[in-house]
Amino acid sequence: MRMTVLFGSSFKNLQFSLDRFYDYCKEWKLTINCDKTKVLIFAGSKRDRNKSLMLGGKALVFVDEYKYLGVIFDKKISYKACISNLCRQATKAMYFILRKGRLLNLSIKCQLYLFDAMVKHILLYGCEIWRFVNIRQLESVHINFMRKLLPVKKSS
Repeated sequence: MRMTVLFGSSFKNLQFSLDRFYDYCKEWKLTINCDKTKVLIFAGSKRDRNKSLMLGGKALVFVDEYKYLGVIFDKKISYKACISNLCRQATKAMYFILRKGRLLNLSIKCQLYLFDAMVKHILLYGCEIWRFVNIRQLESVHINFMRKLLPVKKSS
């Protein structure tokens, strides 16, 4: 299974790329699953939805967000959905570390190391393309871990 991403600066440009891509696949006897083929317009207007893009005679579906290599892209390029998804995954990993830490009686130092080794990488996945986003949600996962790990009051 292969995935291909095509970009275009206009509908005409993108339709041209889609036609060339279809011709290429046809020549090399590659199949395209049009049911899984989606179109995401970044910062487009509502009138852009009235236009259609075709691939091999089939109209493509427009979506508001798309997950590519684990990063969720949306039409506003805000990455809010992506960060929320990463925080959910990181929280699961965080609770796994806390459960195993209690079960195996791991030291605080060891659990901090495990957080950096397992959870930090989940939280920062794809951060190179986020631009300037509010990272409070990411920081809250780390703060929550520290509160649960260390014997301090919840208000600390």
